[in-house]
Amino acid sequence: MKNNKVEVGYGKTMAIVMNVANPVKKKVIKTTCVIHKFINIKALELIKELGYSKEYMFFSKYIGELNYGAFWIDQDFRSRNHLYYLNYEKGMYGFSNAFTESEKYFEEAIKTMHKEGIGKSVFYLGTVCHLIQDMTVPHHVIRGKLKEHRAYEQFIRRKYRNNEFAKIKGKRIIKFETIGEFIKENAENSYQLYHKLNCYEKNEKFDIMCNILLERAIETTAGLLISYYEMIFENRI
Repeated sequence: MKNNKVEVGYGKTMAIVMNVANPVKKKVIKTTCVIHKFINIKALELIKELGYSKEYMFFSKYIGELNYGAFWIDQDFRSRNHLYYLNYEKGMYGFSNAFTESEKYFEEAIKTMHKEGIGKSVFYLGTVCHLIQDMTVPHHVIRGKLKEHRAYEQFIRRKYRNNEFAKIKGKRIIKFETIGEFIKENAENSYQLYHKLNCYEKNEKFDIMCNILLERAIETTAGLLISYYEMIFENRI
């Protein structure tokens, strides 16, 4: 109990420090979440290709809200809660984690549907999409890999700018019963793949990893979108 209080106290202190630093961060770092938006669009293409016509039409109408949610969740240091260290079932010391945050925001998406309408609900769904996509990045789920994370992100952005992901697409829709399972299963998949590729040189490892895991991100994002649609329109929650 004492350790938990210390951790919470540390988290609150760091949150204050980060909030003070935030205006500086906004000037220095522009977080556009272009890869997350790319994954969302690819997920819609997969939904259409596999014959989910109603679902495709619905999410095409609200793609702006979906992508804005995916963008918003990464601003103002909210990204400090985007880790989920699989072996510890925790995030960054003193902060929340992707598992807890995804459940919280999905619940908000469902509640908001009745209070503020579909657009706001899909906005919150976009935040959950971002979190389950983050779990396809091994550095979000393996403790001690944050230094390598920056290099991996730059590697992916460079490939994206060079249009090297144009042919990447999902092959199937991956669904789970709960939001927590989306987080845990993606985290487990990333963890296993990272260690399987340890024998490769860094850039070769990054190249193999990002192609496999981007596909996984597309397929599980499509699964989340279908699950949400079924919950809202077929189960009439």
